[in-house]
Amino acid sequence: ITVASSPGYNADLQLTSTAITSSGGSGSGGQSTSLPSQDLDFAVQFRKCLEGEVLRGIVCYVCGSEPVLKRGDDGWDTVPYSLFTSDDDCIDCPTGAYCWGGDKIAPQAGYWRISAESQLFISCPNDLACLGSTFEDPEPTGKCEEGYGGNVCADCQDGWSLTAAYTCSPCPDPGLNILRLAAIALFATILLASMIKSTLASSKKKKALVSVYLKIFTNFLQILVLTASFELNWPDEVKEMHKSQNQIASVSEQLFSIDCFLSDQSSSLRVYYQKLILMAFLPIALVVLPALAWGLYYVVSKSSGVKNKYITTVIILLFMAHPNVVKTMFSSFSCKELGDGNSYLNADLEIECWTSNHVKWVMAVSSPALIVWGLGIPIAAWTMMAKHRNNLNSPSVKAKFGFLFIGYRPSAYYWELIILYRKIAMASIAVFLYSIDRPIQALIIFGVI
Repeated sequence: ITVASSPGYNADLQLTSTAITSSGGSGSGGQSTSLPSQDLDFAVQFRKCLEGEVLRGIVCYVCGSEPVLKRGDDGWDTVPYSLFTSDDDCIDCPTGAYCWGGDKIAPQAGYWRISAESQLFISCPNDLACLGSTFEDPEPTGKCEEGYGGNVCADCQDGWSLTAAYTCSPCPDPGLNILRLAAIALFATILLASMIKSTLASSKKKKALVSVYLKIFTNFLQILVLTASFELNWPDEVKEMHKSQNQIASVSEQLFSIDCFLSDQSSSLRVYYQKLILMAFLPIALVVLPALAWGLYYVVSKSSGVKNKYITTVIILLFMAHPNVVKTMFSSFSCKELGDGNSYLNADLEIECWTSNHVKWVMAVSSPALIVWGLGIPIAAWTMMAKHRNNLNSPSVKAKFGFLFIGYRPSAYYWELIILYRKIAMASIAVFLYSIDRPIQALIIFGVI
């Protein structure tokens, strides 16, 4: 007997026979006796289509089973698939995925997905970190290279730290790490001292070309870093320039790892939040530490003009740090979706955006820092210069604020602050206009520049 029906259908069957007889034995004289009608009742339950199958007529069809392809045949690992029993038909294998028929689907190298149920395969920001999956050793979400883990394999594991964007390297020895920090601090101090000396010397000259060129070059590098954060269709030459610039910018991180230093402090707080706190209080440190240093210098040397040198030092330090502070604060607003309906922080893809914890950090740290430092520093600088706008050629004024206005016409003494606000605008565009069309984003960027 063959019974056919649609998958998931339940049927009650009854077999009835009136032709069953009983052969007579020795006691009945060998005669046959008709028995009453016999009924046999039983239930038939047809299974539903399984994951990887779709309903075609009354048959559960296994996706990718036709034509029959053997391993090594062209397209054998990108056949149609189905993940859910609710699918009406088989689905073409998406970009970045291996599909081996039925519900067997996994990411290729350079791709990742957030769960075995997700049909969104995301290109990894560092394709070398995402190993993908293989037919022999399938992994639904893909595997990560050693030292990498988490969402899109962008999180550095214990003992590893970021040395460039989404690139992890083993942490150096803690003692060696501290020595390198001291060396970098010494180099930064020497560089800062040369900039202060150049600015102070410029106050006594009519044409201070060295200070002007140094400021132009610094602005150029800062804007270059900001433009590199925009995912536009740059020409290959520009991409190579950004790549080289990022390699140069990451030299200090390769020599000294702030991530390793912070992770060694046995804190449960993620490194990103620790960096956020450091950057939020950095401007205060850049005001207090020079005061202590120049105060000590005055006590020892009894030299005059220490106040002017202190003000120049603070202005140069805040000018150098301002774009990084603003960019770091804006990073807490920059999120991206990973296919599970939630969004995650671009700077740390392990942090889910707009949860109560994330909102607490945005409201308590990032937003106040953007208002006080992002907007406040340029306003404070403009206010101080505006008081002396009719006396900008005075050696005393040039010694204090010359770093900001030397190189501009007297009527445009404030232009350096316009450039600062341009940098703020570029950083905000990268965050808040991230999802708009790239051509429109490019037009807005170049309009700001």
